[in-house]
This record gives sequence, structure tokens and C-alpha cells, in this order.
Amino acid sequence: MQPSSPSLPLPQQGKRRPNLKREIVLVLLLKLALIMIIKQVFFSHPLSKADAAAHLQAMIDAPVAAASQPNSSITSSNRE
Repeated sequence: MQPSSPSLPLPQQGKRRPNLKREIVLVLLLKLALIMIIKQVFFSHPLSKADAAAHLQAMIDAPVAAASQPNSSITSSNRE
């Protein structure tokens, strides 16, 4: 008795997906492009130390609206 042949064709010896190398290269190029875009958007204009210190101080001194003003629905449910 011979075993029945599988319904899916088996890959030939040494023959893999022919587009695998192309897909890997495309994904790597896409990642490289995204990294370059992120670098240009976020790191293209470095701040001077004085500007960075002023910016940091402004962020620290800025009031946080969510923490300083309690939500009325939360406080009313706690009172019940």
C-alpha cells in the first residue's frame, strides 16, 4: 500500500519562497525610512542649553488641568 499523497504540494528541495528576500529588503528599507523621518522630525533642531532649560522649567511650572480640577462625576459618586 502506498500512502496517499497530501492535498498540499510539498516544496521542492532547495526551493523556498522566491519573494522572501525581496520582502525582507522592503521591510528593512521601510524601517530605515521611518527612522530617518523620525530623526528629522524630532531631532533636526537641537535647542541651546538656555532654551532647553527655559522649556523644561515651563513644562515643570505648567499646571496640570486634570490633577488640579477634580472630575465632578468622580466626586459626586464618592459622596453617595
